[in-house]
Amino acid sequence: MNPHLTAGLNGGIKGLFDAGKIGLLPGIDYANPDLSHFHSRHFWETGLITPGSATGWLGRWLDHAGNKDNPLQGISMDSTLSPVLRSGSSPVAAVSSPDDAQFWIPGLWGDAFDRTMEAWAQIASARPYVPGPAAAYAGARQAKSVADILAPYVKDDSGNDPLAGSVQYPEGDLADRLKSLAGLLSLPLGIRAVTVDSEGDFDTHDNQAGDLGDSLSNLSQALAAFQADIEARGLGDRVITLVWSEFGRRPQQNESGGTDHGAGGVAWVQGTRVAGGVLSEYPDLNKLDGEDNLAVTVDFRRVYASLLEQWLGTDATAVIPGAAALGRLQVVS
Repeated sequence: MNPHLTAGLNGGIKGLFDAGKIGLLPGIDYANPDLSHFHSRHFWETGLITPGSATGWLGRWLDHAGNKDNPLQGISMDSTLSPVLRSGSSPVAAVSSPDDAQFWIPGLWGDAFDRTMEAWAQIASARPYVPGPAAAYAGARQAKSVADILAPYVKDDSGNDPLAGSVQYPEGDLADRLKSLAGLLSLPLGIRAVTVDSEGDFDTHDNQAGDLGDSLSNLSQALAAFQADIEARGLGDRVITLVWSEFGRRPQQNESGGTDHGAGGVAWVQGTRVAGGVLSEYPDLNKLDGEDNLAVTVDFRRVYASLLEQWLGTDATAVIPGAAALGRLQVVS
């Protein structure tokens, strides 16, 4: 492993791997990858190899196995909804923290703000039958519901966090969001699926030796703290984390001290219930594909199908078209 993946609590990602809490998935991609950020992200987000607009693969799972009332069943820890959680009918939410879920109106506070919120709640309580207004009113109602549910967990004026646990997190946006997520998972909110984007420069066309190391160090520290936190809260057997990127890098260094878009990337599953070790065939530098890229050894949709069935208890064919032909990996022990 990259030596920067030793950063963090208990030896970082390397420590988790040694403890059997990482299932490494090298060579992961899709057949004939086109190496476009936009296309590849879309494919990974939807679980479909098609340029057409589609719901996200976890959004479709919530449509199949979720409920129609709880927007906190699927959360993007961000200010905008991840395409992974875009659903057809099930409510989901974008919430980076309880603080950011609260309503705020410029220039309005005190009694005027309270009366505005009362009016909002009254308007949102209507349930028209016409599809357009019904969706608009439902969105208003759900937004107010999320704010109200999370209001008791907002930091006070001194910065005290009601959701804080016993584990010390590093600095950074990813760590902050994972810290909030661990606290939210400890509450009876009915959370089923969550997405978290990592900051960092992983598109290393130049200065890869410096930029990639720094980004992997931050990632390792944040994920190691998150794993320690959920275990300290007694949630270890309830949470699996899938870490992925839309593609890998070319084996050959370019003239700028970096590497360009390549095939055969890397992903991993993390948690106390995962099958630890190297779960897919490791690409061979002596057996590159026709474009001099690493060979793809496992289709990412095969991993999705395996997680759907082994962790989420759902027939993968209900979520991933053609899943029956993809095969399965043992990703959960």
